[in-house]
Amino acid sequence: MSYGSSRIGLVAPPTSAQTPQGPYWYENLGEHDFQRLCAAIIVHKFDKVRCYPVGQKDGGRDIKRKTAGGDLVYQVKWSKNAVKDPVGWLTKAVEGERAKIKRHVANGATRYILVTSVAGTSAMAKDDTGRGAGTIDKVDKVDEVIEAFRVEFGLQEMECWWREDLDAHVVNAPANILWRFQKMLAARRPCASFLRQARQNSLSTGSLSSSAKR
Repeated sequence: MSYGSSRIGLVAPPTSAQTPQGPYWYENLGEHDFQRLCAAIIVHKFDKVRCYPVGQKDGGRDIKRKTAGGDLVYQVKWSKNAVKDPVGWLTKAVEGERAKIKRHVANGATRYILVTSVAGTSAMAKDDTGRGAGTIDKVDKVDEVIEAFRVEFGLQEMECWWREDLDAHVVNAPANILWRFQKMLAARRPCASFLRQARQNSLSTGSLSSSAKR
Protein backbone atom coordinates (compact mmCIF):
# COMPACT_ATOMS: atom_id res chain seq x y z
CA MET A 1 0.00 0.00 0.00
CA SER A 2 1.28 3.45 -0.87
CA TYR A 3 1.25 5.99 1.92
CA GLY A 4 1.38 8.99 -0.37
CA SER A 5 3.82 11.85 -0.60
CA SER A 6 5.77 12.93 2.46
CA ARG A 7 5.21 16.56 1.51
CA ILE A 8 2.56 17.91 3.84
CA GLY A 9 0.25 20.86 3.29
CA LEU A 10 0.44 21.20 -0.48
CA VAL A 11 -3.26 20.58 -1.06
CA ALA A 12 -5.21 23.67 -2.00
CA PRO A 13 -7.72 24.81 0.63
CA PRO A 14 -11.35 23.90 -0.01
CA THR A 15 -13.42 26.21 -2.18
CA SER A 16 -16.57 27.87 -0.85
CA ALA A 17 -18.53 24.98 -2.38
CA GLN A 18 -16.44 22.59 -0.30
CA THR A 19 -16.61 24.28 3.10
CA PRO A 20 -15.03 21.90 5.63
CA GLN A 21 -17.19 20.54 8.42
CA GLY A 22 -15.84 19.15 11.68
CA PRO A 23 -12.31 17.95 12.44
CA TYR A 24 -11.82 15.98 9.20
CA TRP A 25 -12.15 17.57 5.77
CA TYR A 26 -13.55 14.70 3.73
CA GLU A 27 -14.33 17.23 0.99
CA ASN A 28 -10.59 17.33 0.22
CA LEU A 29 -10.50 13.61 -0.52
CA GLY A 30 -12.96 13.47 -3.39
CA GLU A 31 -15.37 10.62 -4.03
CA HIS A 32 -12.84 7.88 -4.79
CA ASP A 33 -10.42 8.49 -1.93
CA PHE A 34 -13.34 8.88 0.48
CA GLN A 35 -14.46 5.38 -0.49
CA ARG A 36 -10.90 4.11 -0.03
CA LEU A 37 -10.77 5.71 3.43
CA CYS A 38 -14.01 4.00 4.47
CA ALA A 39 -12.70 0.69 3.15
CA ALA A 40 -9.41 1.08 5.03
CA ILE A 41 -11.22 1.79 8.31
CA ILE A 42 -13.57 -1.17 7.93
CA VAL A 43 -10.75 -3.56 6.96
CA HIS A 44 -8.78 -2.35 10.00
CA LYS A 45 -11.70 -3.02 12.35
CA PHE A 46 -13.11 -6.26 10.95
CA ASP A 47 -12.11 -9.43 9.15
CA LYS A 48 -13.75 -11.24 6.22
CA VAL A 49 -14.11 -7.95 4.34
CA ARG A 50 -14.22 -7.60 0.57
CA CYS A 51 -13.65 -4.19 -1.03
CA TYR A 52 -14.90 -3.62 -4.56
CA PRO A 53 -12.99 -1.58 -7.18
CA VAL A 54 -13.31 2.18 -6.90
CA GLY A 55 -14.73 4.09 -9.84
CA GLN A 56 -16.46 1.10 -11.39
CA LYS A 57 -20.04 -0.14 -11.31
CA ASP A 58 -20.46 -1.75 -7.90
CA GLY A 59 -24.02 -3.03 -8.04
CA GLY A 60 -24.93 -0.94 -5.00
CA ARG A 61 -22.18 -2.25 -2.73
CA ASP A 62 -18.75 -0.75 -2.18
CA ILE A 63 -17.73 -3.05 0.66
CA LYS A 64 -19.08 -6.38 1.89
CA ARG A 65 -18.40 -8.22 5.12
CA LYS A 66 -19.16 -11.85 5.87
CA THR A 67 -20.79 -12.43 9.26
CA ALA A 68 -22.31 -15.45 10.98
CA GLY A 69 -25.76 -13.97 10.41
CA GLY A 70 -25.30 -13.23 6.71
CA ASP A 71 -23.65 -10.61 4.50
CA LEU A 72 -23.29 -7.00 5.64
CA VAL A 73 -23.30 -4.55 2.73
CA TYR A 74 -21.72 -1.09 2.99
CA GLN A 75 -22.61 1.58 0.44
CA VAL A 76 -20.48 4.74 0.50
CA LYS A 77 -21.90 8.15 -0.43
CA TRP A 78 -19.65 11.23 -0.61
CA SER A 79 -20.86 14.81 -0.97
CA LYS A 80 -18.66 17.81 -1.68
CA ASN A 81 -21.32 20.22 -0.40
CA ALA A 82 -23.13 20.61 2.90
CA VAL A 83 -26.63 19.11 2.91
CA LYS A 84 -29.41 21.22 4.45
CA ASP A 85 -31.85 18.34 4.92
CA PRO A 86 -30.00 15.13 5.89
CA VAL A 87 -33.23 13.19 6.43
CA GLY A 88 -34.46 14.07 2.94
CA TRP A 89 -31.02 13.27 1.56
CA LEU A 90 -31.06 9.88 3.30
CA THR A 91 -34.49 9.06 1.88
CA LYS A 92 -33.45 9.97 -1.66
CA ALA A 93 -30.14 8.07 -1.37
CA VAL A 94 -31.81 4.85 -0.23
CA GLU A 95 -34.62 5.14 -2.77
CA GLY A 96 -31.97 5.39 -5.47
CA GLU A 97 -30.51 2.08 -4.28
CA ARG A 98 -33.86 0.32 -3.71
CA ALA A 99 -33.64 -2.28 -6.49
CA LYS A 100 -30.00 -3.06 -5.70
CA ILE A 101 -30.67 -3.47 -1.98
CA LYS A 102 -33.51 -5.89 -2.68
CA ARG A 103 -31.18 -7.88 -4.93
CA HIS A 104 -28.54 -8.05 -2.18
CA VAL A 105 -31.13 -9.30 0.30
CA ALA A 106 -32.20 -11.99 -2.17
CA ASN A 107 -28.53 -13.01 -2.40
CA GLY A 108 -28.06 -13.33 1.36
CA ALA A 109 -27.52 -9.83 2.77
CA THR A 110 -29.05 -9.35 6.21
CA ARG A 111 -27.54 -5.98 7.18
CA TYR A 112 -27.02 -2.74 5.27
CA ILE A 113 -24.99 0.31 6.28
CA LEU A 114 -24.89 3.57 4.35
CA VAL A 115 -21.62 5.41 5.07
CA THR A 116 -21.58 9.11 4.18
CA SER A 117 -19.65 12.36 4.53
CA VAL A 118 -22.98 14.14 5.05
CA ALA A 119 -23.41 15.61 8.53
CA GLY A 120 -26.24 14.29 10.65
CA THR A 121 -27.02 17.79 11.95
CA SER A 122 -27.92 20.93 10.08
CA ALA A 123 -27.57 24.38 11.58
CA MET A 124 -29.71 25.66 8.72
CA ALA A 125 -32.70 23.56 9.78
CA LYS A 126 -35.43 25.55 11.55
CA ASP A 127 -38.18 24.53 13.91
CA ASP A 128 -41.63 26.15 14.17
CA THR A 129 -40.22 29.05 16.18
CA GLY A 130 -37.57 29.82 13.56
CA ARG A 131 -34.75 28.65 15.80
CA GLY A 132 -32.11 26.19 14.70
CA ALA A 133 -33.14 22.57 15.01
CA GLY A 134 -30.33 20.05 14.46
CA THR A 135 -31.31 16.82 12.74
CA ILE A 136 -29.91 14.68 15.54
CA ASP A 137 -32.55 16.34 17.77
CA LYS A 138 -35.06 14.66 15.45
CA VAL A 139 -33.79 11.16 16.11
CA ASP A 140 -37.29 9.73 16.05
CA LYS A 141 -37.81 10.90 12.46
CA VAL A 142 -34.49 9.43 11.32
CA ASP A 143 -35.28 6.16 13.05
CA GLU A 144 -38.72 6.04 11.44
CA VAL A 145 -37.27 6.49 7.95
CA ILE A 146 -34.57 3.83 8.43
CA GLU A 147 -36.97 1.40 10.11
CA ALA A 148 -39.49 1.76 7.26
CA PHE A 149 -36.79 0.90 4.74
CA ARG A 150 -35.51 -1.98 6.88
CA VAL A 151 -38.98 -3.54 6.97
CA GLU A 152 -39.51 -2.97 3.24
CA PHE A 153 -36.25 -4.68 2.35
CA GLY A 154 -36.60 -7.48 4.90
CA LEU A 155 -33.26 -6.69 6.55
CA GLN A 156 -32.34 -7.67 10.09
CA GLU A 157 -30.51 -4.38 10.60
CA MET A 158 -30.11 -1.14 8.67
CA GLU A 159 -28.28 2.01 9.68
CA CYS A 160 -26.51 5.11 8.45
CA TRP A 161 -23.03 6.18 9.49
CA TRP A 162 -23.26 9.96 9.31
CA ARG A 163 -20.21 12.21 9.23
CA GLU A 164 -20.11 12.34 13.03
CA ASP A 165 -20.13 8.55 13.24
CA LEU A 166 -17.30 8.30 10.73
CA ASP A 167 -15.32 10.91 12.70
CA ALA A 168 -15.47 8.59 15.72
CA HIS A 169 -13.94 5.77 13.66
CA VAL A 170 -11.27 7.99 12.08
CA VAL A 171 -10.08 9.40 15.41
CA ASN A 172 -9.17 5.84 16.46
CA ALA A 173 -7.61 4.91 13.11
CA PRO A 174 -3.90 3.91 13.04
CA ALA A 175 -1.28 6.38 11.87
CA ASN A 176 -0.78 4.66 8.49
CA ILE A 177 -4.39 5.38 7.53
CA LEU A 178 -4.10 9.03 8.59
CA TRP A 179 -0.83 9.25 6.65
CA ARG A 180 -2.40 7.83 3.51
CA PHE A 181 -5.38 10.20 3.70
CA GLN A 182 -3.62 13.22 5.16
CA LYS A 183 -5.49 15.57 2.79
CA MET A 184 -8.48 15.33 5.12
CA LEU A 185 -6.55 16.59 8.16
CA ALA A 186 -7.48 20.15 9.11
CA ALA A 187 -3.98 20.95 10.44
CA ARG A 188 -1.69 19.05 8.10
CA ARG A 189 1.50 21.02 8.86
CA PRO A 190 1.35 20.61 12.67
CA CYS A 191 0.47 16.95 12.18
CA ALA A 192 3.38 16.21 9.85
CA SER A 193 6.01 15.34 12.46
CA PHE A 194 3.48 13.43 14.55
CA LEU A 195 2.40 11.31 11.59
CA ARG A 196 5.97 10.59 10.55
CA GLN A 197 6.94 9.54 14.08
CA ALA A 198 3.78 7.47 14.58
CA ARG A 199 4.31 5.71 11.27
CA GLN A 200 7.93 4.99 12.10
CA ASN A 201 6.88 3.58 15.47
CA SER A 202 4.29 1.44 13.75
CA LEU A 203 6.81 0.11 11.25
CA SER A 204 9.36 -0.55 14.02
CA THR A 205 6.78 -2.40 16.09
CA GLY A 206 5.89 -4.48 13.07
CA SER A 207 9.53 -5.38 12.47
CA LEU A 208 10.02 -6.41 16.09
CA SER A 209 6.90 -8.54 16.02
CA SER A 210 8.12 -10.28 12.88
CA SER A 211 11.53 -10.96 14.43
CA ALA A 212 9.93 -12.36 17.58
CA LYS A 213 7.95 -14.88 15.55
CA ARG A 214 11.06 -16.31 13.89
